[in-house]
Amino acid sequence: MAKTEELEAKIRKVAEVMETLRRENQQLKTERDSLKSHVAMLTSENHKAQRILADYEQLRKKHDQVAHRVERALSSLTTLRSS
Repeated sequence: MAKTEELEAKIRKVAEVMETLRRENQQLKTERDSLKSHVAMLTSENHKAQRILADYEQLRKKHDQVAHRVERALSSLTTLRSS
């Protein structure tokens, strides 16, 4: 009889450990899913930021081109006034 009770106690202990592991596993799955969601969001934000930086770079180049043309035009005007 003692052997049976001992085995039953061991079985209960194994069941408790398994339940604890199931809860921990579920918690880890939830955390993983949350992290996946955050990674997806950050990836999307990164892509947006890259597009914004590319647009900014194009605008900066256009600004530099316009500034150069204005400088040339002003230089030409100065030359014409001097003549």
